[in-house]
Amino acid sequence: MVLSTAQSSIQDSIQKSVALKEINLDNDDKIKMFLNEYAEGGTLQQYLKINRLSWSENINLCVQLIKGVAYLHNIMLAHLDLHSKNILIHYGNIKIADFGSSKILNNKMSTNNEAFDPVTLRLEISKDGLREKPVNGTPLQYIKLYSECWHETPSKRPTAKNILKKLEFLEYNPVFLNVSPN
Repeated sequence: MVLSTAQSSIQDSIQKSVALKEINLDNDDKIKMFLNEYAEGGTLQQYLKINRLSWSENINLCVQLIKGVAYLHNIMLAHLDLHSKNILIHYGNIKIADFGSSKILNNKMSTNNEAFDPVTLRLEISKDGLREKPVNGTPLQYIKLYSECWHETPSKRPTAKNILKKLEFLEYNPVFLNVSPN
């Protein structure tokens, strides 16, 4: 497939979300080595412990993550073990790492069935890793979106493309406020 310069540039920027590099060690492509890139920010889990992110920073990381996963699915690869310790941060940019559990998909497999949904993981990015209860200050549209990603039937969860579209138009107000005394 021939890509235009703009398409190629977009593809390159999305590929940068994946921290896996292939190196051929011989001329016949028989011996390959896969390396993860260095990420100065550490894992997403470590990064979130020391950085307080604004909602625009949260959404930016979420969009990067979803684009990275969409890229993997586009090349027919399911990560299957994506969590905050397998996502690296390099100067504010997401790098998906640790492909030890990944599987090559065939045309009959659905990427919606992957044991990962980016918005659920993104909830960990947003505030304290809580899943069942919304966190004070969370935009209501965001709560609705990540709740849709928890649907028990994977085929009824929004696709990465739909999530990106909703995030693009996400309004930061109104927000959830828990007024109970606990």
